[in-house]
Amino acid sequence: MNYYYRYYFSVTVGGKRIKFHVYGNNIYSAQTKVRKLYPGAEKINFMYSEKMG
Repeated sequence: MNYYYRYYFSVTVGGKRIKFHVYGNNIYSAQTKVRKLYPGAEKINFMYSEKMG
């Protein structure tokens, strides 16, 4: 499966801020992946995205 965008997120878990990126075809699929990765997150912030080559 080819992904066309890289989405950067900042997640707060247990008072610690974690920055990372996920790949996806749209923002909704990327947010679903983030919710699955961090189910106990207090805050999920979308920072920015970039288009892959």
